[in-house]
This record gives sequence, C-alpha cells and structure tokens, in this order.
Amino acid sequence: MYRLDAQWAILILTSLMFGLSLSIFLILHVSLIWKNQTTLESMQREKPIKMNDGSVMLIPQKLSLYDVGIKDNFAQVFGNRKLLWGIPIHTS
Repeated sequence: MYRLDAQWAILILTSLMFGLSLSIFLILHVSLIWKNQTTLESMQREKPIKMNDGSVMLIPQKLSLYDVGIKDNFAQVFGNRKLLWGIPIHTS
C-alpha cells in the first residue's frame, strides 16, 4: 500500500487552497465584468447620483448606469477581437 509523506500532503493541501482562492477571485471579477462594475462600486449598497437640479438620488446597486449588456461589457474590457482576449496585449 502506498504511504503519503507529510510533505506531499502539505503540498497538496496548499495547492488546493491556492486553487480555491484563485477560483473565487476569478468568479468575482468575471461577475464584475458581467455587470460592468469596479470593485469599489460592487461594495457600495447604493450609488449617489447628482441630478441636474442639484439634488442627489440614490440608485440601488442592482442597477448600473454603465451596463451595456454582457457581450459589450466584455468587449469594453478585453477589446473587440475575441481571439486576443487571452493574450496580455493592448487590443483596442
């Protein structure tokens, strides 16, 4: 029977924790791109919007003034050429 060394167990556990952390980070940021929000905007419960008459209106977080649809949100972040989305170069 195969015996797992303590070093391998620690390595596997550390790798799993690191992978889980990166997965959560990826899901968070894809959802922010999906809604076209920054990290700070996502943490606010209500967004203050100054109106033309000088008054301030509070818009719930669920509504985004900059959301133009999922496809266009991703195009704004990554550029219009989908083949270059995975390459870290300036695309737009």
